Amino acid sequence: MKFTAFLPMKLNSERVKDKNFILINKKPLFFYILDTLQSVKHIDQILIDVDSEVVIDKVKEYFDNVDFKLREDNLLDPSESVNKIIESNFHQINNNFIFQTHTTNPLLTTNTINEALELYMENKNSLFSVNSFQSRFYDQSLNPINHNPNELIPTQNLDFIYEENSNFYIFSKEDFIENGNKRIGNKSVHYITKKYESVDLDTEEDLKLLRRILE
Repeated sequence: MKFTAFLPMKLNSERVKDKNFILINKKPLFFYILDTLQSVKHIDQILIDVDSEVVIDKVKEYFDNVDFKLREDNLLDPSESVNKIIESNFHQINNNFIFQTHTTNPLLTTNTINEALELYMENKNSLFSVNSFQSRFYDQSLNPINHNPNELIPTQNLDFIYEENSNFYIFSKEDFIENGNKRIGNKSVHYITKKYESVDLDTEEDLKLLRRILE
């Protein structure tokens, strides 16, 4: 089974300015995940959906074996669903099986990606990455979510709570269509990523953490 690695990539970003191109340890942020993907044995196509020709030029400074697709005008809204962007790329994706990730996940390792792909190939159900927690959670009104404050059992005995961390999604074209043009469906399974690999650059604080790790 061969997979296409699919990444949506924007020129501009809102919370962290130009985050995809920030230099960390003398390499732009996008370099790290693309370099990792090229070492994954099951991936034989990397396709980047871009909203500007400038992005293509920047990536080509480092990689010459990546495919690109320029995003349609009706999908340029920054809040547009990634699912719709994936759907618009179906004819560009060479393989039936897709590994979708983001350039903002520079700490993902080859071993983790290979393990997740092997799990997908074993169970044939769409898969997505999560963070796992055994902690006491409250909603915005400070109502307990997963525990009884009157029964303070050790946190290691609490049920796990999973957070979708957007590190990656694995699915086939059939999975996507069956799930209503979505990456996750009723039969999807989760993959717990290691804490240090699951850092996603979304804020300035994330950027500081990534700099400390990568530099």
